[in-house]
Amino acid sequence: MDSVLLIFWTVTAVAAVIGAVPFAISLGRCALKKQWKKVGLHFAAVLVLGPSLWALANTIRAHEYSKYLSNIFGANVTVGAAVFEYDTPRSFQGDGFSLVVYEAPESVRVQFENPDDKFTSEYPKRPLERKDWLTRSWSKAPITPENAKYIRFALSEIPPPNSGDFDVHTKAIREALSHGRAYYSFFYNEPNGNLGDIDFFIVDLEGNRVYLINQNT
Repeated sequence: MDSVLLIFWTVTAVAAVIGAVPFAISLGRCALKKQWKKVGLHFAAVLVLGPSLWALANTIRAHEYSKYLSNIFGANVTVGAAVFEYDTPRSFQGDGFSLVVYEAPESVRVQFENPDDKFTSEYPKRPLERKDWLTRSWSKAPITPENAKYIRFALSEIPPPNSGDFDVHTKAIREALSHGRAYYSFFYNEPNGNLGDIDFFIVDLEGNRVYLINQNT
């Protein structure tokens, strides 16, 4: 999901480095000739270009996130603002925890009201950065004993005080996975039988919620 943005910022940085020298030469010449209007235009170009690049990056990020969600839920997905979001600081290796809660989009509800075997066998689709992980395809709740350890691991984060509705939503997740009006799936990394990383997804039709959990250790 972040690979396209990484390419974008890398190309932008290379272009900035290549363009910095001629830009500085041009700016210096204008200043030496006291062409202050042109000097002002140089700075104005920088002031316009910066926010424009940032806006373009945000557009790319939104598009890539929507594509990522579509590959998870098997439908064209556009989400609104998160109902709840909790994200710990990440280490250099990316270790940390996140929980994002959305109201279930109509496209997701339609997909999961009556999913067929083809859908449940093909989704979710792992992104490139998860190519070495394993996948558990969409299954209907209640969660099986075999898979219970994965949700325990996913929700093993102990939040600090004043973490908002963290406990409310984790309780709702456990309740959703105990009844038959919810579905779950996950990607996981379990080298040598040691569970270390997981992306866990839940669609709760009864509660009209979508949950995305990431735990990296």
